[in-house]
Amino acid sequence: MQILSTRDKKIVTIINAIKTGIAPDGGLYVPDRFPHFDNYSELAQGSLQEFSIELLTPFFDTALSTKQIHKLCHQSFSFPLNFKRLPSRKNCYLMELFHGPTAAFKDFGAQFLANFLDIDDVKLDDKKLILVATSGDTGGAVASAFHGKNDFKVAIFYPKGKVSARQKYQLTCWDGNVRAFEVDGNFDDCQSIVKQLLIDYRHEFNLGSANSINLGRLLPQMIYHAYTAIHLNQLTSEFIDFIIPTGNLGNALACVWAREMGMPINSVTFATNANKTLVDFFNTGIYEPRDSISTLANAMDVGNPSNFERLQTIYPSMPSKDLSLFSISVSDELIKKEIKSTYVSDHEIICPHTAAALYAYDLVGSDSTSVVAATAHPCKFDEVISPLIGCSVELNQAMKDLESRPTNFNSISCDISLVAKELTNWYR
Repeated sequence: MQILSTRDKKIVTIINAIKTGIAPDGGLYVPDRFPHFDNYSELAQGSLQEFSIELLTPFFDTALSTKQIHKLCHQSFSFPLNFKRLPSRKNCYLMELFHGPTAAFKDFGAQFLANFLDIDDVKLDDKKLILVATSGDTGGAVASAFHGKNDFKVAIFYPKGKVSARQKYQLTCWDGNVRAFEVDGNFDDCQSIVKQLLIDYRHEFNLGSANSINLGRLLPQMIYHAYTAIHLNQLTSEFIDFIIPTGNLGNALACVWAREMGMPINSVTFATNANKTLVDFFNTGIYEPRDSISTLANAMDVGNPSNFERLQTIYPSMPSKDLSLFSISVSDELIKKEIKSTYVSDHEIICPHTAAALYAYDLVGSDSTSVVAATAHPCKFDEVISPLIGCSVELNQAMKDLESRPTNFNSISCDISLVAKELTNWYR
């Protein structure tokens, strides 16, 4: 297996791909092929950690020793993956991905990336500066994963006024080797800052990225899609439909990659909010990035999904019904309606992103076994959810632990030269 850029197809090692995050030509790194598992039913007999070793070894077996791969997977997948059936919906399961240290699905990829880069054979002598743009949960997960690792510094860029109060707390409650920057702009501006720094300033800093543009984030996110699909396939003998709330397309792409590896996955539906770039593409065949729109499902407020480039590399014939890929846009009003109705019908409290995916499931109306990805703990969005269900959302333990910490952040503009200056003063 080889790792190459989506643009100039230049081949690199998987270690270099994950270290640098983005290719020098501005492209994203992808495997040239995917291992195929015909015997997938035999793989999921053990724990999620043991399963991850089996799926990820083909990607890393020339870069890491067997002992290193085992340690990496046991460290990174140390919290639960839950999936449960919703009684009011026929054949529909919630895949709960929010039982990690920051109560969001991003914990899987962030923990894996931090542990991988901290391996002695991987990390460099120089302190590495990790950049992350976030519209909600990514930054907190990355901060938690890297906090206290003294060979790294982490710079978090988030859009001013466009994350929930509790999400902002998660982004700014760090000290030491982690710093948060509140950007006067939207998520696309934050993402643009990270990409420009990675390309134009790679010789001034030892830079890396922790967004889903980094291959080290996507590979571990395949695990829970594959694991859930196999277990439900064993229960139902069906291939499973997935409905995934998506903004930058990373989590949904990881599900597509799992399907490419032979996992029992049928269709994949990308549930978006009012940001319709993907929906319009699947309807018209024209990909047209635009400025992002602020919504209740803020982690999906993306107008130019970076991982579309990876998706197009795998499926150059998109859009095509033969690929069983779909996209549905869900408005804020419908998200509110779904939060309320799910609480009434199933006594289940869901976050706005999960609500968008559940509404998309209802709209599709599939008779097949389906999985809706529940991507964040609802307590992060109490100010949205509480008025709809008539009670407050109790903090989980992860959020309680984080809210005991003091907060601090720097306010910056989108001027890349000023951003670089701020980073220089801190990095040195």
